[in-house]
Amino acid sequence: MLHDVIDKIRKLGVKVQHIPAGCTCYCQPADVRYNKLFKSRSCPLWHDWIKEFGKEKTAIKSPTQEKLAEWFFCANDTISDIIVKKFMDDPSIQLV
Repeated sequence: MLHDVIDKIRKLGVKVQHIPAGCTCYCQPADVRYNKLFKSRSCPLWHDWIKEFGKEKTAIKSPTQEKLAEWFFCANDTISDIIVKKFMDDPSIQLV
């Protein structure tokens, strides 16, 4: 299946580059640092929301945009400006 997806991407004229295992931190520093921290703060909010559906015995629906925004701001507020500044000031990170 992955091979089929890669073929379709190539047919669109996109050059596919494979990132070797263990090298994501060099290619996607924001994903490894800030996003990982952000995801770890927002996942518990989603888990709590899902548990509420279990109590109601109703079909699980996608969260509203308002709910997603609420989770974003709540998770983001738990990440201090000092952590973000430290990330942005890291000389090993080149923001494009």
